[in-house]
Amino acid sequence: MAHPLLIYTIWESPIGPLGLASTRHGLCRISIGVDAETFTRQLAGHYGCQAVRSEGFFKLLKKKFADYFEYGSQEINCTLDFEGAASFQRKVWKKLTDIPYGETRPYQWVAEQIGHPKAYRAVGHANSLNPLPIIIPCHRVVKADGRLGGYSAGSHIKEQLLKLEGLPL
Repeated sequence: MAHPLLIYTIWESPIGPLGLASTRHGLCRISIGVDAETFTRQLAGHYGCQAVRSEGFFKLLKKKFADYFEYGSQEINCTLDFEGAASFQRKVWKKLTDIPYGETRPYQWVAEQIGHPKAYRAVGHANSLNPLPIIIPCHRVVKADGRLGGYSAGSHIKEQLLKLEGLPL
């Protein structure tokens, strides 16, 4: 059976509700701390179509997230869909996946690694647009002085994720 163009679920995680959405090409959106009504409105606004709720489709992914939160499992592998993202954003997000579990890097490091050493503010902006937090670990990017910096779901969530990964804060 073919899946509709856009499917979603809301999963109650240890950091609050996670909205998970997928196209036929892969996981396209994770929203932290969102209710179903808000999430479906966001999806419709961004993708221009109605999303259909499916719990079964996300069963394996929810298990991977549960392992991440409960056991510190380091990888949540799945197919991702970045359709519509700018090339610079994709470069930043790809580089973020190179930051090891339990470690952080400054925005400047990311900028240098992608060949744009002065673009650390643009790196921060790309992080703020990351549609797949946790899987694309933008929570592992910090300010040059080691302070946390911002996070789209709130700095308290960023702190929780880093503590989960064993970082002393």
